[in-house]
Amino acid sequence: MRLVRFLILVLGFSRILFAQDVSPSSKSPSSDFCKRYFSGLSESETSAKKTLAPLPDAERSQVLKSRACLIGFPWVQPADWPDDKPYHGERVDANEMRAIRNSVAAYKSGNKSLTDPIQRQIAAREKRHYVDVDQYLLFADFMLLLKLQGEGRFEEASSETERLINGDHLKAVAVPWTTADEATYFSSQNLQNLILLKAATIRVRTKIKSPSQELSFLVRYLDARAGLKNVFGRLNLTDQTSELVQRVAMKDWYALSEPSSVRNDKLSKLPFVVGAASKDDGYMVVLKGRHMYAFEASDQQDSASLLNGSEAADAYTSILTSELSASSSPEMKLFAVSRFADKYELMLPDGPPILLSAEELAALKTGKSLPDSHELSKTLAGIGDTPLVLYTNPLTLRDSVQRAAGDDVAYAIQRSYPQSTVILDPLSDKTKEQIANLRGLGVNKSARVTAIVAEKTFSVKDFKLVQNIEQQLESNGVTVLRIGSGQIHWTAESGQVVLVITGHIDSQLAAFVRLLGDAGVLKDNYVVFNSCRAKLSRQLATEMTTHYGATAVFSYDSQITPERLEPVLLKAPARVEEKSDVPFIQWWRKSIEEQKLSGVWNVCWIGFDTNGLAA
Repeated sequence: MRLVRFLILVLGFSRILFAQDVSPSSKSPSSDFCKRYFSGLSESETSAKKTLAPLPDAERSQVLKSRACLIGFPWVQPADWPDDKPYHGERVDANEMRAIRNSVAAYKSGNKSLTDPIQRQIAAREKRHYVDVDQYLLFADFMLLLKLQGEGRFEEASSETERLINGDHLKAVAVPWTTADEATYFSSQNLQNLILLKAATIRVRTKIKSPSQELSFLVRYLDARAGLKNVFGRLNLTDQTSELVQRVAMKDWYALSEPSSVRNDKLSKLPFVVGAASKDDGYMVVLKGRHMYAFEASDQQDSASLLNGSEAADAYTSILTSELSASSSPEMKLFAVSRFADKYELMLPDGPPILLSAEELAALKTGKSLPDSHELSKTLAGIGDTPLVLYTNPLTLRDSVQRAAGDDVAYAIQRSYPQSTVILDPLSDKTKEQIANLRGLGVNKSARVTAIVAEKTFSVKDFKLVQNIEQQLESNGVTVLRIGSGQIHWTAESGQVVLVITGHIDSQLAAFVRLLGDAGVLKDNYVVFNSCRAKLSRQLATEMTTHYGATAVFSYDSQITPERLEPVLLKAPARVEEKSDVPFIQWWRKSIEEQKLSGVWNVCWIGFDTNGLAA
């Protein structure tokens, strides 16, 4: 019979504060919340409005004097141009237009020259009445884009739009399209809107750039779309959403066939991407800008489209239901959590979604179960002791709000329904095996308990928790192993269960845990991670299960203290006996419950990087 050592990491006593949610609305069912989550913009907001807003005579007179227009822009008319034919700068090519634009920019900045024919005209007009020089410059920029596009110089034109958007911080704001705008006396705001829309029409004529550049442009455009509604259809400019979405429909960008941990790492390098998942003969990608956006594409990459709220909600639900059903089994039942406004929607392989209000979740966090008549209580009673595995939603893989919601619900269920077994896992081909091994501990596997303590060389703050009870632990048969900063010579066979007790969660402790991992101490072992629920402890749990190969890690859901841990550790057996009537996970759960502690097991917990996501 192979003995197994048991490793418990007692890491840190930091406090986690849970945000309290406001009282939810009960007017809409969960499907409506899901649709609202993906609503983005309605089709009506992107439809052209052909009506013209009139201007009062006094305002119109001021506009005609102060703004540039297609005829009134300070062009230098060629000597041979017919006097009876209005000149619109027809003979100005893109290079000349850039020089004219720079001349207006210099005038605006105060760098004026009497020898410059463009500046002389502006100066002469300013002597007679107010001139909106900002509008003149925006007009010149817009004309430059038209000239470059007309000459087929799309890459140069695209660079100019980037200069304008990034340098001048153009913003799309829907303002009326007036009779003055129709006569090309465009307001400064409508010029900004026209430039932003023109940037999109030019972009789709250029070579596809890097994934980051393309996704950034698409999301910025989608965020601006509502502000462009009054310029759609003007000057033959139309909405470019379909064309821009097609440019990012590159399946290999989204690592769809990779494990969650690898996919997360790759998606972290793509700005605004929340998640992606395969569906039927294609895939769906979720983006986060000012709104949540979703598009779907075929595997052949010949068809891609932005989804409206209803379409995205249907696709989202369909993908989750399919994944939960396909991966659930008699040995484990998967569930997914989505947060829509202040509602929490739990989805299982069968049955309708279970809705939790913020108030109900707050009650669960205190350890108070919901009434027996509540769908959650009835569902958990039906599941019994079958492990309930939180599914890492591939469509919201990198949405911190959704991840936190899933964690909160999972921990709250375990605290309020201690008879349940809740497990965190991003789902992999090893999940069933890892859960079976965890549940078999103390049933068909034995374990040797060892406590590992960091020596002073690590500067770990351990509050002398282990030292104070070291003699008692050893008299109980628990091995206490002290490890210094020198090289660790770990000779125990892989697959052993090891109990390690250490100290406060900080960078010194992190270094100690990683040293254990590098030495092979954690590989294939079961870890009870006695740490407060905190960012660093979560990251270390992540590393233990993914990078260092631990089979399972137990993590607490809140603050822990030495006073509560000491009685638990003193009860720890020297050996988890094989063929016991009580599996170790049940024994451990009962032991910590007596000290009013709670937590969940992680069989593979990935870490997340929010770099590149919009706030």
